[in-house]
Order: sequence, then C-alpha cells, then structure tokens
Amino acid sequence: MTIRINVVDPDVRRRARISHELHARGAHVEIYESVAELRHGGKVCGLLFVSDEPAGGLPARIGKVRETTGTILPIIGYAEEPEAEHIVAAMRAGAVDYLRWPFAARVLDRVFQRVTEGDDRFLQEEIVRAQARARVGELSGRETDVLTQLVRGLSNKEIGRVLSISHRTVEIHRANMMSKLGAHSSGDAVRIGVHAGLDETGGTAELLAA
Repeated sequence: MTIRINVVDPDVRRRARISHELHARGAHVEIYESVAELRHGGKVCGLLFVSDEPAGGLPARIGKVRETTGTILPIIGYAEEPEAEHIVAAMRAGAVDYLRWPFAARVLDRVFQRVTEGDDRFLQEEIVRAQARARVGELSGRETDVLTQLVRGLSNKEIGRVLSISHRTVEIHRANMMSKLGAHSSGDAVRIGVHAGLDETGGTAELLAA
C-alpha cells in the first residue's frame, strides 16, 4: 500500500527535507507552500502534514483545509518548539497528532506503522477521531468537563459533586453540550467523547499538556 501524504509548509528547505524523509519510507508525497496552493492542487486525499507556522495558527489552517477539501481529512501538525496550548488548540480543532520538528525516526516509523497495519481502516478511524475532536472543540470548558465526567459513567448528581456545581447547573451544561455535539442521546455523546480521547485521562487538554 502506497501512503499519500500532502505536506503544507511555507519553509521551502524544511518542506523539501520532509518530502525526502517521507519518500524514503515509501510514501507518495505532494508538497504545497500554503493552504491556498493546496486549494488549486485538485482533489486531496490521504494524510496531511501541516506546519504550525506562524505558531498557534494551525486551528485556522485546519478550518481552511476543510473548506478546501469539503471533508475532514487526518491532519498531523508540527512545529520546532511545540507549546502545550498550541497542541491543545490544534487537537481540539481536529488534528490527529502533533509532532516536534525535526521528526524523530521512531515517531515517523510509528505513524507509518499505524497507517500500513490499519490500511484504510486507519484513515477512517482517524477521520472519526478528527470529527469528534472538532465537535468537542466547540464546547465551553465547563461543557467539556461535564462530557468528560459523563464518559466516566457519572450521573448528573455525581458530576455536580465532582465539579462543585448544582444538579440543575449540570443539566443546563449537559443540554447545551448535547446540542452542540448533535447528540440525540447520552450514548451518542459518550461515543463522541470516547473518540475525542476524553476517556484516556481527565480530558483532552490534560492528556496533551502532560
């Protein structure tokens, strides 16, 4: 299986080096200077490696990629000096991973292993995760807290005790959270939360900042 990877990076030297590293692993690589150039490159499919430059601008670029492609594709962000808040923002916007540049060989090997072993299932799973993270990213901090506790299996009363808020306040945040997620049941909300990674630790932000 040949992996198709699209690299979006304004730095020509770094772009060339990334392309070389990915080609060496058997990937078919397309390179672009910007999302605007990507827009004129025809149909886009596969993985996207997108530089977070200027720092912290990746969420906006993820949004532009969605507008350009008309779909949610697996996006991996990267930066020379990743900052926790930028990583969190990118992941909440739908990025499936965020790497430090220059890439460590073992990190690229892990990415390629996930792709080749999972075949098309990897891409589908990553798209589902990206969609879930994008939805969770629309929630307020308190709504995310409520969803996190819901994923843990807590009732409204238990969530209220954990968050030190009233049962009625939990109900309000929960109703708003369900509406923003487009969830028709608690099961739908939990499924989205799980795909977004809220079951892995205390929440997506805590997971990435650790």
